[in-house]
Amino acid sequence: GALNLMKEKKDNPPPARDPRLPTPPKGQTVGSFRKGLQTLPNAIGATLGDKVKLSWTLKDIERENGKYKLTYTTPQGPVCVSAKTVVFTTPSYVAAQLLRREIPDAHSQLQSFFYPPVGSVVLAYPKTAVRDEMYGEDGRVNAFGQLHPRTQGITTLGSIYSSSLFP
Repeated sequence: GALNLMKEKKDNPPPARDPRLPTPPKGQTVGSFRKGLQTLPNAIGATLGDKVKLSWTLKDIERENGKYKLTYTTPQGPVCVSAKTVVFTTPSYVAAQLLRREIPDAHSQLQSFFYPPVGSVVLAYPKTAVRDEMYGEDGRVNAFGQLHPRTQGITTLGSIYSSSLFP
């Protein structure tokens, strides 16, 4: 198995990198915003102001006169909005339900996506719970997490120390 895979990779090298792409960074490639992941949605909200609608749920979408009629449930009751374009940022199964009438082929394809089960657990420890030699000169823990081998009988794949990756 592994030898065949290595031979196949050698016989079929990946295509050359597109010269128009930026040079990949050296070293750590995981990144975040300096003030956390909320930076982008906060900036969008600040720019758009009252155009951002909270607690609105898209319930239906129809094509009407070359535009889209979007029906929302809101705290004030149902609201219809007309739009030239629509962008989905929902899980595929939500988009599938919204597109079921207008684009049936997309509906069936979107329904077929598999979402592997993933759990997230957040833990916090006092600094005194971590040995002093684990801290770097900058005061951060000199680690980003660990992987858990299956041989240990643990079903968790690993742990990430987000405070070290995204200070």
